[in-house]
Amino acid sequence: MPMHEENDELSDAETRAHLSAIGDDNEIPGDEILYKRLPTDEKEWLVKDQITGKPVRPTSGAFVPHPDGISVYRNSIMASQDPPLGPADLAVSSTNYILSFTAAQARSISLGIKNDAWPEGIADADHPRNAAHALIVGLEKLGKKEKIRRQKEFSRLDFRFVYP
Repeated sequence: MPMHEENDELSDAETRAHLSAIGDDNEIPGDEILYKRLPTDEKEWLVKDQITGKPVRPTSGAFVPHPDGISVYRNSIMASQDPPLGPADLAVSSTNYILSFTAAQARSISLGIKNDAWPEGIADADHPRNAAHALIVGLEKLGKKEKIRRQKEFSRLDFRFVYP
């Protein structure tokens, strides 16, 4: 689908068609809270306040997609586990940060979300958190310049740090 001029917004029908074309699961509601685990602080995944050292937002490097998309976890599925899981259950290292945002925020920059429960080839594959695994899709299909621009746009969404 051709991209419109920078100031030209897509119509609702064009947006739905674009999201469908990139594999968006429209059954995932816009208000679904998604969690993204940032692997470690060592690679400077975070922009930090220069005075307090606390994270302000992720860098665009936190959103480099794998060939199938960017791994996230769905809150509604995590909360439905027995016992319920929370953001802390996503951390696999003491240096992990977990941030949250909504499916609508990802879609607002023309990215989609699709379920990917129980992905193969990962560490701790049988951990219950993997039932909630999903992918942000769309970046992996873009050219280099557009991918970088969209990663920067993604990093500037209104995130909430939920762990630690």
